[in-house]
Amino acid sequence: MRRSLRRGWFGLGVATLVGLCGACACSGVTEEGALDGRPGSADRGAADDEGIGGESDGQSGEDRGARDEGTTDDAGGDGGPDLPDGSSDTSEGSDVSDAGVPDAGPADAGTVDSGDGDDAGTGQDSGQQDASVQDTGAADAGTPDAGTADTGAADTGTADTGGGNFPIDDLDSLSLYINLGDSMGAGYNASGRNGSGGKGYARLVLENHKDYPAYAAHHLKALFAAVQFKDNASSGDTSSDQLSALKSSIAFFPSASGDVLVSLTCGGNDFNNDIQVMLFRAQTEAAAAKLQENYREIAKLIKNKYENIPAGKRVVFLVTNVTDPTGGTGNVPSQYNDGFCETIHNPLFTPQLRANAIANLEFFNEKIAEVTAEFGGYLVDSHAMFYDHGMNESGTDRWLDTDCVHPTNEGHHQLRREEWATLTGERF
Repeated sequence: MRRSLRRGWFGLGVATLVGLCGACACSGVTEEGALDGRPGSADRGAADDEGIGGESDGQSGEDRGARDEGTTDDAGGDGGPDLPDGSSDTSEGSDVSDAGVPDAGPADAGTVDSGDGDDAGTGQDSGQQDASVQDTGAADAGTPDAGTADTGAADTGTADTGGGNFPIDDLDSLSLYINLGDSMGAGYNASGRNGSGGKGYARLVLENHKDYPAYAAHHLKALFAAVQFKDNASSGDTSSDQLSALKSSIAFFPSASGDVLVSLTCGGNDFNNDIQVMLFRAQTEAAAAKLQENYREIAKLIKNKYENIPAGKRVVFLVTNVTDPTGGTGNVPSQYNDGFCETIHNPLFTPQLRANAIANLEFFNEKIAEVTAEFGGYLVDSHAMFYDHGMNESGTDRWLDTDCVHPTNEGHHQLRREEWATLTGERF
């Protein structure tokens, strides 16, 4: 592996490399495997050259609308009969209105019969009977609003529109967890990697290890006991390799009755497998554009197979970016000289070249964030997470192994914490 590395870097010759690096720099993040001089190819030597890398609807479906509490009686008349004016003319205002209130009208105008004989008036009050008419309108039955009563049934989740604060809010019933990526995604350097009981970060997201009791109830199987796991990450893979592998194997992926979560950790090898990608901005831009194209295709393949929004089946992506083991310095301590550390120590890397390479890595990560947002994924910022825990730290503060690429067990645990926080907002 080291012979291959020296062939890729030192075999160029000082004059040649200086000419090649006029406007370039060392990245500070790479696949453990050395470069072999061929663009985009990782050293596949026997030394295990590893690449970097790699809800129920949270709102109740109950309708909160209040039932119409319509009153039972119209405020209209009292429904009682009007009393006729049967009183003597001398009794003023004896009529009763239909509202049950004394008639405010003047007394009847008829006068007492004073005539002699058979007066046609016969002493009968000739005043007109009170004209008030009984209220014939039926009392308001007070029938409740005819609108169908709210049954309070739970939301069936038939059309989950998404948009929760965290990805977990859009996973009503997670049935499948897919892990795509390179060596970092494959759990390289972690005890047991992504196997049962392993400490690779993808395995820890799926099910916690007893060594981390704070997460005993904070893993996918604790929330969705029947969730399946499909691990498709492979050491040394670029995003092109992962796309190719997915195209040939997705037909055999498990079926999913509900939502699907995908971890995607590629990019380290896309950036570091070709020296010109690290050192020249034009080549960095070309590699970033290719990665974006590959990510779009990966997202399309998985969504076409699993996503059906009207049926309540959603796919959520968690996408990890590329780390910088130098913490922005472009340098690592001399005692670390394995793998990519050896490349970082190249004496031809001037401070300016190192600074340029760090800027190229920043650009590359911006393009990862850009395409992640484009297909609705969520960025897991491992670059920021490892920035102050790289090769220039010591003891438990250093989360990368001595090859300047792969996380230690603690690093995988911390990356799991970052994934879980991105997924749920929880950090323990």
